[in-house]
Amino acid sequence: MNTDRIGIEGIKIFAHHGYFEMEQKLGKEFTIDVYLTLELKESGESDKIRDTFNYMHVISICEREMAITSKLLEHVAHRIAIAIKEKSNLLHAVTVRISKPQPLLPIQINRFFVEVNV
Repeated sequence: MNTDRIGIEGIKIFAHHGYFEMEQKLGKEFTIDVYLTLELKESGESDKIRDTFNYMHVISICEREMAITSKLLEHVAHRIAIAIKEKSNLLHAVTVRISKPQPLLPIQINRFFVEVNV
C-alpha cells in the first residue's frame, strides 16, 4: 500500500456533542484532524487538482457531520471518515481524529480524542 498522505489538521468547529445533556446543550469547540492515504505521484507530476483529493471537500464534510448532534465522538468520527472515503476512489485510507478540550469529568484533563481509520 502506498504511504503518500495529505493531512488537514486543526479544523475548529463548534458543535453540540457529548454523552451528557449539559454537554449537548452548551456545546464546545472541537478540533478535527484528517489524514488521507492516496497515491500522489500523478498530482505531483501534473500539478492538477483533478489528480488529487481537494481538501475543501474534507472541510465541508466535517462541517456537515459535526452539525448532527451525537452522544459519542466515535460515531461522529466514523461518519466523517466514511463520507470522505466515499467521495473519491483515489483514497486508500482515511483517518479522522476528533479532540474535545477539557471534557466534563470529575478530574481535569487537557483533552480527550477519538481516532478512527477506514
